[in-house]
Amino acid sequence: MIATLSNYGLQKYQFGKDVRKMRQMYGMSGKIIYEGRWMQGRTDPIIVVEMNEVITEREAAFYLEVNNHLHIISTLGYIENSVKLTIFIQEYAPQGDLAGYLMDNPNTFTLPSFAEVFLQIADAMSYIASKRIVHGDLGCRNVLVFRVDETQLKNNLVRITDFGLARFIDKKPARANELVIPVRYCAPEILRTNRHSDYSEKSDVYSLGVLIWEALSNSEIPYSAVDKDDVVKEMKLNNEKLTRPHPCSDGLWNLMKKCWHTNPDVRPSFALINEELSHIDVSDSRDVRSSISLHEIPTNYKYELDEDIRIQNLLGGQFGKIYEAEWISRKERPIVVIQMDTEPSEYEAMVYTNFDLHRNIVDTFGFV
Repeated sequence: MIATLSNYGLQKYQFGKDVRKMRQMYGMSGKIIYEGRWMQGRTDPIIVVEMNEVITEREAAFYLEVNNHLHIISTLGYIENSVKLTIFIQEYAPQGDLAGYLMDNPNTFTLPSFAEVFLQIADAMSYIASKRIVHGDLGCRNVLVFRVDETQLKNNLVRITDFGLARFIDKKPARANELVIPVRYCAPEILRTNRHSDYSEKSDVYSLGVLIWEALSNSEIPYSAVDKDDVVKEMKLNNEKLTRPHPCSDGLWNLMKKCWHTNPDVRPSFALINEELSHIDVSDSRDVRSSISLHEIPTNYKYELDEDIRIQNLLGGQFGKIYEAEWISRKERPIVVIQMDTEPSEYEAMVYTNFDLHRNIVDTFGFV
């Protein structure tokens, strides 16, 4: 592997002279990531990635093949060693991954900011596809957040990482049967047969649609109401798709649906997605944070009884009645219907609609 590293022009560094290994940040069988620190010359934050021979064979070449793209993690160099490890020096993302960032900072991104983030991801994926590489594990957890700026959209910066499930289209992986399938994110053609030929740019496009849904859902796990992946697999093979998140513009929702087309050939390429995101209109947002005034009670009832929702048993209630209920129009998490004795105040209506996007605050789907 050392010869290969030199062929890619990577700089060689030494522990104790150039780089110091700090606390362990992540560890799994065959791969450990440490916080790193330069000892001389440079001050930019870094991580140290140690991979054994098995992980190196599966993952290392992809980092080298797509190095030096603005929106893909940069491998800055390597450390020569005598224990048959491949040790990369990579840049450190101070804000962590996108999934964690959205979970810890709900409602930080506006829809225009999200559109910019999705554009950067699509740009990176277009480059990856041009190298005839399938990432295979696209999700918010594998997007690193380097910079967040709500005032200057182009100043936001994210980068794709983790090529642990990646593969070259023209070369079947040596241990393909050992690779995990991310059921909730992957395309249905992979779930159906899992042949090497099922992995393509268009299977990654499907996953991008799920990533967009996940990000707009504040990092909610896709199909979170379903515990077992086997059940999710059957749902996806039966063409049961994720429902529209909120906030979400019509443009982004239409893009997601294009990404999820059952026929991979009909899905757009990343180049086309890049073009669409460059001109997408997010002004038709259903973002309640901007569309509902503090002095206005929502009068648009999103659901109808016995058409979208069916009321069942009375559960109780002191200031109104709380009923067990079920969805008719969609498959979702279990719900209750709260029948209020009086019309909600302006402030109460605002609380129900504006502050339901955090994972630890009860979610209000809408009014009936």
